[in-house]
Amino acid sequence: MRVPSALVFAWAFVAQFASLAMAHPAVGIVIDASGAVFYSDTAQVWRIAPDGSRAVVVPNVHTHSLWLDPDGNLYGEHLAGGSVWTHRIWRRSPNGTVADVIPTRNGFLDDYRDFSLIRDGRGAMYWFDNKPGGGILRRFGTRPVEKVATLNIAESGWMSVLPDGTSILVDHGFLVKVTPDGKVQRLPGQLASVTERYSLMSVWADGHQNLYVAVYSDAAVRKITPDGVLTTVAKSPVPWQPTGGLVSRDEALWILETSPTNQQRVRKIAKDGRVQIF
Repeated sequence: MRVPSALVFAWAFVAQFASLAMAHPAVGIVIDASGAVFYSDTAQVWRIAPDGSRAVVVPNVHTHSLWLDPDGNLYGEHLAGGSVWTHRIWRRSPNGTVADVIPTRNGFLDDYRDFSLIRDGRGAMYWFDNKPGGGILRRFGTRPVEKVATLNIAESGWMSVLPDGTSILVDHGFLVKVTPDGKVQRLPGQLASVTERYSLMSVWADGHQNLYVAVYSDAAVRKITPDGVLTTVAKSPVPWQPTGGLVSRDEALWILETSPTNQQRVRKIAKDGRVQIF
């Protein structure tokens, strides 16, 4: 019996979202001053050297996000389940030494609000509080947590923060932009073909103030110019979907992708269109 192509597509589409809900892939990919790229696959953290060689530099850690500070220290989480959830925060120094900065403790990192991997260029930490009357929260160092803006989004997706402190929150296929001084703007246009909670994943920017969005549901990376022009700049081949990315100084687009079997890889698209897969 031949299965109709529309039904095959529907099954594949459902499988993609089921995989995302169960596997919760990483979005963490960062680049240091030397051009080395670090990314997580939720089992370890990899380093892609400027010469293209690849190696595991932080083994046996389950982290979805990464933060690289101005001194080149790489931070991530290790989240572990069981009878109770636990987490710890580790740091990898530029010389390769890995040590815990917050030892293992019960619960989730957001329960404590003393450390966040979502940071701006100054190192300020950010959270989203989805309780009634909540919104974007920010903390500089050891200062008290402050509210940047009130937002009523009951079931938000990923939050990204740009180096200048602009917060980008995913809201079911749309983006909400919050400036450092608290001005809220809902960006026009639906970026995904569906408005599922995780249809959009990470958001990042280049040096020309363009925004890039990992559109998981459409297996695409879309760019939004400062004037609001929306284009698709990359498509992930089956069975891959994008979850995060960055633009390097040479204007190459690095895309973190995941598969239905929870594999993750990096695809680099150079300015001249050449593609490398890591």
